[in-house]
Amino acid sequence: MLCLTILGGGINFAHAQNKTKERPSSEEMATKRTDKLTEVLSLTDSQKDEVYNLILAQAQDKEKVNNTKLTQDERHAAMKELHQAFDAKLKNVLTAEQLTAYETHKAEMKKNKHGHSGHGNGNCKHSSGTE
Repeated sequence: MLCLTILGGGINFAHAQNKTKERPSSEEMATKRTDKLTEVLSLTDSQKDEVYNLILAQAQDKEKVNNTKLTQDERHAAMKELHQAFDAKLKNVLTAEQLTAYETHKAEMKKNKHGHSGHGNGNCKHSSGTE
């Protein structure tokens, strides 16, 4: 009986872990990223709306890229283009001070991503640099 309880607990734990790995929707990701950028950059209400729309469009475009049958290199190139296009559009929304703060935030996120993912040498070719 004890073995069944332990086994059942292990299955429930594994099932719970699988649920937490579900990808958030594009809207959820856009809301979360917009809230973070609003906090970091002190966005105005109108900037917040514009940034949300840019992030949402980027998330939807990323989803489309991920749902295509591209090679890893092609997918990486497509994502890089999306990030560059996002940054270019964002420059039209932010003030000079906010843009500087955004670049700093982006560099910190990239550094943290490498530091926590085992790519401490900074040569990971999968870094996005837009978070």
